[in-house]
Amino acid sequence: VLLDDVGFGWPSVNGGLVRMPVAERRAKNGLFYNQFHTTALCSPTRAAMLTGRNHHTVATGVIQEMATGYPGYCGIIPKSCATFAEMLKHAGYSSAWFGKNHNVPDNLTSPAGPFDNWPTYQGFDYFYGFISGETDQFYPSLLRNTTPVEPPKRPEEGYHLTKDLAEECIGWIRQQKAIAPDRPFCAYFSTGAAHAPHQPPLDWRGKNKGRFDMGWDEYRKVVHQQQLDAGIIPAGTKLTERPEQIPSWDSHPKDQQELFAVQAENYADFLEHTDFAVGQVIDAIEAMGDLDNTLVIVTSDNGMAFPRAKANCFEFGVHVPLAIMWPGRAKGGREVTDPVGFVDLTATILEVGGVTHPALGQVALAPVGRSLVSLLESGKSGRVEPQRTHVFSG
Repeated sequence: VLLDDVGFGWPSVNGGLVRMPVAERRAKNGLFYNQFHTTALCSPTRAAMLTGRNHHTVATGVIQEMATGYPGYCGIIPKSCATFAEMLKHAGYSSAWFGKNHNVPDNLTSPAGPFDNWPTYQGFDYFYGFISGETDQFYPSLLRNTTPVEPPKRPEEGYHLTKDLAEECIGWIRQQKAIAPDRPFCAYFSTGAAHAPHQPPLDWRGKNKGRFDMGWDEYRKVVHQQQLDAGIIPAGTKLTERPEQIPSWDSHPKDQQELFAVQAENYADFLEHTDFAVGQVIDAIEAMGDLDNTLVIVTSDNGMAFPRAKANCFEFGVHVPLAIMWPGRAKGGREVTDPVGFVDLTATILEVGGVTHPALGQVALAPVGRSLVSLLESGKSGRVEPQRTHVFSG
């Protein structure tokens, strides 16, 4: 599960004020990583996760809209680097992608093709979602595989993209298990939330009314203290100074404070609904009797969009939540402080799937990540392995 623009200080599982009970349960029943880092930007992080290689290696040093002809920045993942779906296919897996794809250069996103860089040409058997950095949650630009499609309902009939993606994902998994019950599956659930536009379903709006009236300066203090109390950050950790690019809350007139508070409420409504939808997918897998044999990974592509946050290699931009649950194999309720990156998730997925780096046609570059399987199964907490070098965008 890959969320969008969810920084380390938002979810309740991290001590934030956005109530995400599903994420809390997954962390309680699995492992919570408090030193998980991204590339600080959308497309690069996603490319690194898809391939298990550093984003410059797979030509995604920037988002697709900024792609250039320079090496490492053209936005076209080379054929020498397979996606995890391509590699899992050779181990007998069926794979599907639901939601956001921000890994196709702008000039290659039309239904006229070419489709070489689209999911169904990169190892995924099925794709239902959108190819861009964002889309309207009520009137999305939807694609089924390579064909544009209309949403199944209209907003006045209860349509919302996150809900649609969850239902589509559940339906696909059920179909796979009904037709080929012994065949393993990989579902990549990549929501548009909580990227702009922040559009929660109409019946979820207002659930956070008044909860952010304290403003961002006080919010930081509250979350910092809650993270200290929960042991998410080490005892004695000092709250950083507010970045100079962000004015103090008190410097804004009342009407602006009211607007900013409503914007925060709207973001929280949006993210809380997304947590609920993720829970529906996981609950469906459990109802099928397959959860104990399923590795569940929940994280975000980068931090929230404020100065020194998204697109910047400061903690606000590169530090995001990560919870991994593997009921049948990994002891839950642990917090891990090892530095971990997205390339490690790919290596983990491949080891769990029983995949070693194969000779797939032109594929030559092996993933560079370190599998977390031994850590998942070890039962250990805290710092387990030594520091490593991490690569960020730029």
